[in-house]
Amino acid sequence: MRRGALPRLRAHVKDEISKAIEEQGVSTKLARRVALQIALKCESDGWGDRAVWIAMGQILGEEVTRLRHRSGLSDRQINTVLPKLSAKQIEEFVAELAQTDRAIARTIFNAALDAADPLTAGRRFLEEYCSVAGELRAIEPGVARTVANAAFSARAPREKAIDLSRRFAEIVEAYKDVRRAKRPASDADDVRVSRPRPA
Repeated sequence: MRRGALPRLRAHVKDEISKAIEEQGVSTKLARRVALQIALKCESDGWGDRAVWIAMGQILGEEVTRLRHRSGLSDRQINTVLPKLSAKQIEEFVAELAQTDRAIARTIFNAALDAADPLTAGRRFLEEYCSVAGELRAIEPGVARTVANAAFSARAPREKAIDLSRRFAEIVEAYKDVRRAKRPASDADDVRVSRPRPA
């Protein structure tokens, strides 16, 4: 058997589940992802039958519509996260992130989508973001959020933030040097005018 391939029976079941789900108006990509999870992680007595797969497809179709209209998620986001979390879990997760920091909530949500456990990954990203932003705010308040945003999903967020902050400071200083070099000298800078002493 090819490495990474499903055994023949599971592959067949996956195809049948995917077909039944897709017939309910669910996208091919989402149907295949859900079917793969069932065929791969469930034993044969947990696979269900065609009636179950049709009902599952109908529920998925409703959840897709719900996430599009109520949460404003794109098809790419839905196809990635819905096999891992229910629509209710996704909505609660987005609200949880927004409650802490609305400006960064969607960025963290998108970064967590591809994780095997989006909830755990997203909460860790949010914690790291808040920690880095808090530390930098006392040093570089103007760029604290920008640097924290760029660093929160790194393997070592604090080290990444420090490096980004240092590089940003170097760029700012270099820019200031260029501006100073290009600024024309004024008469006040170059010429000192002697004022006559009073008689």
